[in-house]
Amino acid sequence: RALAQGDAHELERVAHSLKSSCGNLGAFALADVCRQIEQSGRAGRLDGTASLVARTRQLLQQVQRALESEIGRH
Repeated sequence: RALAQGDAHELERVAHSLKSSCGNLGAFALADVCRQIEQSGRAGRLDGTASLVARTRQLLQQVQRALESEIGRH
């Protein structure tokens, strides 16, 4: 939503929060993409960020599947 509204500050804030959570879960690839989005937001650069947000969605799905698989084992 922040990207669609052109709100770089909000994009930075959300990416920062998600980056921290991903790091805590060990989802380092996702945390790295969030770091890139955070840096873009901080710099006020939104061009090219849409592809990073799309990558975030893909990685979130992978993390979700991995967590569901892990929960199913216990």
